[in-house]
Amino acid sequence: MDQVLMEVQRGDGTWRRVGSVSEVEPPGSISADAPHRRVLMFGWYQDRPGVWESRGGIDASTELARMITTTALDLLSDLAEPYYVETYHRGLRMQLRFTLTRGMRE
Repeated sequence: MDQVLMEVQRGDGTWRRVGSVSEVEPPGSISADAPHRRVLMFGWYQDRPGVWESRGGIDASTELARMITTTALDLLSDLAEPYYVETYHRGLRMQLRFTLTRGMRE
């Protein structure tokens, strides 16, 4: 099954898988807090893989649940090539990589 993988770069330069979404699952997400608040969505939307940024909406979570609603999504990458983004989460700098894999199994 095709998947979109999200990886984070470790301090030693290697990549660690932190999330994945198959083509039959709802998109995954990560929020960032600097230099401005943003929510990145990854996976499938309107039957195509990619990475999007939410222009508005709600991103709220508790220990038990997370709720995300968006008013619009801007396509950042269709994942024809790996997509890299630097962002901050809870004050820590993160380098993320999103990749489309074909036929991967868990």
